[in-house]
Amino acid sequence: MNPKLQERKFVILLIFIVTVLIFVMRLFYMQVIDDKWALRAQEISEEKKIVYPARGLIFDRNGELLVSTSPVYDIFITPKKLGEIDTVELCNILGITREDFDRRMEIARNWPNVPYKASVFMKEISPDDYTQIGPRLIKFNGIQGVKKT
Repeated sequence: MNPKLQERKFVILLIFIVTVLIFVMRLFYMQVIDDKWALRAQEISEEKKIVYPARGLIFDRNGELLVSTSPVYDIFITPKKLGEIDTVELCNILGITREDFDRRMEIARNWPNVPYKASVFMKEISPDDYTQIGPRLIKFNGIQGVKKT
């Protein structure tokens, strides 16, 4: 066999082996050593929803009603799902000012340092108010109302 061809074959094989070793080392680093990618995959793949338990009526020993429950609603927002929106329209729907909206969005973006997870945007909205707000929130991605009893 030609010695030049033999040298060329050796160089190509060496380049191939070095490339494969680099890929294997990088994959090992990403999967075993560095947990950043595992946490990122978990953030993206898991969507946690808060489900509030139903509360019952509380009676005293004489059978008188002490505490009853009435549902209230929380509005949750997921900043990364929100996209481009008409903030003026959303502020009018929710009955808040633009400054209040910006302040709440800043909290949501930094809560809990993961903009892919839903966080509470507004708490304890009455059923009467939510009947006006809820149906109009459908056109906004990343915003949902959750019933809390």
